[in-house]
Amino acid sequence: MTLAFLLNEYRPYGGMSRDCVKLAQEAASRGHRVDIVTRSWQGETLREEGIRVHVLGRRGWSNASRDKHFTRAANDWCRDHQPEVTLGFLRMSGIDAYFAADPCYLAKVRRLKPGWYARTPRHRRFARAEAAVFSKGSRTQILLLHPGECDVYQKHYGTEPDRLHVLPPGIQRVNLDEISQKRPEARFVVREELGLAEETPLLLLAGSGFRTKGLDRAIQMLVSQPQAHLAVAGQDHAEPFRRQADQLGVAHRVHFLGGRADLLDRWMLGCDLLVHPAYSENTGTVLLEAIVRGLPVVASSVCGFAPHLTASQAGRALAEPFTQSAFDQAVADLLADEEARYVMRRAGGAYGVTEDLYSCHQRAVDVLERIK
Repeated sequence: MTLAFLLNEYRPYGGMSRDCVKLAQEAASRGHRVDIVTRSWQGETLREEGIRVHVLGRRGWSNASRDKHFTRAANDWCRDHQPEVTLGFLRMSGIDAYFAADPCYLAKVRRLKPGWYARTPRHRRFARAEAAVFSKGSRTQILLLHPGECDVYQKHYGTEPDRLHVLPPGIQRVNLDEISQKRPEARFVVREELGLAEETPLLLLAGSGFRTKGLDRAIQMLVSQPQAHLAVAGQDHAEPFRRQADQLGVAHRVHFLGGRADLLDRWMLGCDLLVHPAYSENTGTVLLEAIVRGLPVVASSVCGFAPHLTASQAGRALAEPFTQSAFDQAVADLLADEEARYVMRRAGGAYGVTEDLYSCHQRAVDVLERIK
């Protein structure tokens, strides 16, 4: 079977990009041919048997205009090459399947934007694209990453239940014995890189899209934790947050790491706590990657995977509406209670053994194979 995966842009540390590649690798391992069609590709070119990458180029001055040009170019590519199944990682009409890595756009706008925003050209364009995928009568099969989104889309669009396919998470399996052995060295190494004493409390925020992930909230929290430092891993514009940290007098305690290939195997093992006070987060794969590695988490409950924190007892999901004081207190409580962090570390490791947090990409390809 020939498949075309339509991806806005590939960034090596972006969750959607990694899902795209993992899906392509799973499909290729089953003998399918996969073409990844994207407008830009950062990092090393993917060279694997059965997978080809086609970079169409970036056009437009804004995200909306770039999306418009890429959608048109991707449709042209599909018309010329006639893949048997098309999988979109962006919302667009005419695709056979959509990988819903982002939350419902309509619900997000109504929750976070003022009423006048619905009259903007940007909103109308993105709303039309979402409706093309989810509205009743569309043929697009939808791959969802957590069950709560089903109700949201059915509420707004009347999406037929048989088009909604809820997948398990798709994180990497870990070896608990290896992690336990690596943890002491990782704790020393990450603090040495930052020039910190080994006993310094070190928090981690990981993910591109600093505003959405709540980095401003994490920096504000440092005011109430004068001994703690914050390591920020991810690709985004850091300057507004550097200014915020400077204004609050905590700039010397905020460390921007950029994208890190050693995020999972070093920083998650060496830090004391993952903080993820996101404003909006469809899933939050980083939450699961942390708890199975024994890193306790404090996250906002808007994250799709936040229920796993409660189920595993390996982290704390903050009640909505979010308040800075509740976030600050949750971090303070865990930093002050080493025994609680130890219990959470053990609980997260056990949860990773008993729960299916791993088969997302296999199940997704199963759905794609049934389309044709």
